[in-house]
Amino acid sequence: MLPKFFFLLALTVAAPALAYAQTTPNRDEATVRATINRLFAGMHASDSAMVQATFMPGAQLKSVENKQGVVSVKTEEISHLAGAIGKFPKG
Repeated sequence: MLPKFFFLLALTVAAPALAYAQTTPNRDEATVRATINRLFAGMHASDSAMVQATFMPGAQLKSVENKQGVVSVKTEEISHLAGAIGKFPKG
């Protein structure tokens, strides 16, 4: 569950940068990379505030669950992710 979650999280963070190509690539790429680096630094440090700060207000996580052949979409607030990360041991 956790590897799938981190893949979806990375995809959610990186997708807007890949879709917006009409600006200066080097500056935008550096900005996106810095945000992603802050996200993973916050995860490594178990710092829920740092993780929360890397997302826009109102951001949500979407996941698809398939239980007994029924596909459903689950929506979670970023604050739940940040809170969960804060409970992990540092490192």
